[in-house]
Amino acid sequence: MAKTAPKRLYLIPVLSKALDILELLQTDNRPQALEAIHARTHISKTTVYRILKTLVHRGYLAQTQEGLYRVVSRPRKARLGFGSQSADMPFSQDVEKSLRAAAASAGVDLLVLDNHYDSKRALENADEFVRQRVDVAIEFQIDQHIAPSSRIRFTALEYH
Repeated sequence: MAKTAPKRLYLIPVLSKALDILELLQTDNRPQALEAIHARTHISKTTVYRILKTLVHRGYLAQTQEGLYRVVSRPRKARLGFGSQSADMPFSQDVEKSLRAAAASAGVDLLVLDNHYDSKRALENADEFVRQRVDVAIEFQIDQHIAPSSRIRFTALEYH
């Protein structure tokens, strides 16, 4: 039995436009002005502008001092780890909420682990941060005696 073409394509129009712009810049491999991109893609200038600004913000493009846009190699996304004292603690909840908002705004991955007021769990979470290769770990712990053990674990992050 022959396959028939789907009656409806499930496409996201603005994503297709963004990919058209990115592919144009990759193919030409030279910085281009907003006007040139608009003229070559026939996408509305405001849409091109917003797509370009988004791609710059996300690290796919850079803008030169002359205002031209160029493709950059995709940077590795930074990873932040937060070892919360306890998800039951209002202060920890507020800190986590703030970190999530800041990470989302900056395009940073955030790994949140709950220490549950438990030193053993905090050390297990430190090991998990190392396994997950976070770039920075924020450890919120009540037991000062485990700090040296946590430090030894986090030292492993420095050498990856």
